[in-house]
Amino acid sequence: AVTGAAGRVGYLVEGFLQRNDGFRTIDAATGFPGSDKTGFNRVEPMVKLFWEPKTAVYNRLEFKYGFTELDADETYLGLRDTDVRADPFRRYAATRFDNIKTRHHRASLRHIVEPLPDLQIATTGYFQYFHRNWAKLNNIEDLSIAGTGPNGGTIIGLGAALSSGAAASTVGVLQGTAAGTLNVRNNNRTYNTYGIQSVATQGFSLGDTAHKLEAGIRYHFDEVDRLQWDDFYTQNAAGAVVGTTQGALGAAGDRGEESQALALHLQDEIKWRKFTLTPGLRLEFVEQEFVNNMRSAGADSSGSGNLNVFGGGASLAYEITTDWNAFFGVHRGFALPGPRDSITGGLSEETSVGYELGTRYTDAENALSAEMVLFRTDYDDLIVNGNIINGGVTENVGEVSSMGVELAVAYDHGRAKDWAVKTPARLAVTLTDAHLVGNASSSSTGSLFSGGRDGSKLPYIPEYQLNAEVGLEFDKVSTFMSMTYSPSTYTTAANVASSTTDARIGKTDAYFILDWVLRYQLKPEITLFGGVKNLLNREYIATRHPEGPRTGMPRFFNAGVEMSF
Repeated sequence: AVTGAAGRVGYLVEGFLQRNDGFRTIDAATGFPGSDKTGFNRVEPMVKLFWEPKTAVYNRLEFKYGFTELDADETYLGLRDTDVRADPFRRYAATRFDNIKTRHHRASLRHIVEPLPDLQIATTGYFQYFHRNWAKLNNIEDLSIAGTGPNGGTIIGLGAALSSGAAASTVGVLQGTAAGTLNVRNNNRTYNTYGIQSVATQGFSLGDTAHKLEAGIRYHFDEVDRLQWDDFYTQNAAGAVVGTTQGALGAAGDRGEESQALALHLQDEIKWRKFTLTPGLRLEFVEQEFVNNMRSAGADSSGSGNLNVFGGGASLAYEITTDWNAFFGVHRGFALPGPRDSITGGLSEETSVGYELGTRYTDAENALSAEMVLFRTDYDDLIVNGNIINGGVTENVGEVSSMGVELAVAYDHGRAKDWAVKTPARLAVTLTDAHLVGNASSSSTGSLFSGGRDGSKLPYIPEYQLNAEVGLEFDKVSTFMSMTYSPSTYTTAANVASSTTDARIGKTDAYFILDWVLRYQLKPEITLFGGVKNLLNREYIATRHPEGPRTGMPRFFNAGVEMSF
């Protein structure tokens, strides 16, 4: 930043480039030699400018622009259980056409003014444009099994194709050793978002209490335009592609959705002696529109609706000593369904009530800190996004309760004893009981919650997690080792350990991961770093969704440089 006759001016420029070849290998097939190019390229520049003019009243103007471009050879498809155990980093030949490309522009302009003592008004206008097309395997047609598919075969979903009960020919279509058709869906979508928000903060005293009152208003608009199609690749018994057909543009999705929202919020931080009470309220008024088959052939349908929702709550903190405090909070939250799901699907907004009770201790002199938090959140009309299931349906699945405790302690013996070498160490434990309250109302085929019963454990939420970190810091050099352990979890609310009809149903593996990082401060503005993730090269099933078992990342080396100007 520099100061001149016009005031104070500053800028920040960042550039981020990330590239890797991935850690999986695609099987070869006739006419395709196989490939280990399963990674991504990402470019992400950003610029930020500010100006503080020389005026009697403080003003600040900020502008920010960022851009991201991504090209990734990624797939939804996993492996059969037998194959993932034999070669966890394999990909079937059927995934060789899977690729996602994205482009994201984002900009904001912010003005801050302080017209009166203890009064600040911040107004922000923002805009985002995001386009992506993810071409990925959607289903297959097994030509060895007569059926009603376009080529006389049987259409089979990917979860079923990967199951232990799948026919050998079905598995062969995925592996490039049997005749079939690969249906690759192009999920081509454009998203636009813009809005303006103004927040005023006023500090004042009232009797023995000190207040920090915040009031805000925001207008927000967002829309999505889908124009999707299918590509069909027909392969012979040797896996060679002998025919390619493009489906009609928009036949796999041609619709527009938009929402306009007016949001109001009010919050007051009230301090009295050793107590701090912070109540708050948020109101949202949302108008939604949905149009189907905007450009393609088919019966047009459209609709509109509105949702009026509120959230809010309060937190209370008490300063027991200068190093030790306690806190309690209760808040009501909400999540809104999209226009299509709300208007034509009849989905209700998801609501939740969350509680937390905890205490926190920080002794800076002795480099010791500790925290314990009890939490509980009750959900009603929980919304589960259909994107989790390839081709699934977004739905309200019922009531859910999640409760538990978080414990953390950190200590630096070297700092406490004033050693030249610092020895930071931290241990964190989370215990969670997350389950359905009543039977799940889901009826969608392949849903995460289909078959869930009262008391069923929620998918992918471990009953406990452990994380520990130890480090050494000396002069310009620092190194850290972190350890994480998580037990096995169910992948659906039906809590079934395995299935012969759908590879998405089952359990993940328990895992223990060790990561290491080393940093060196070459100059005040230059830092060198390197490290190893999954140092022990553990192999484990991390997920069974969206389409079948997939493992976590293998041992991964990284190195780089951070520069600031």
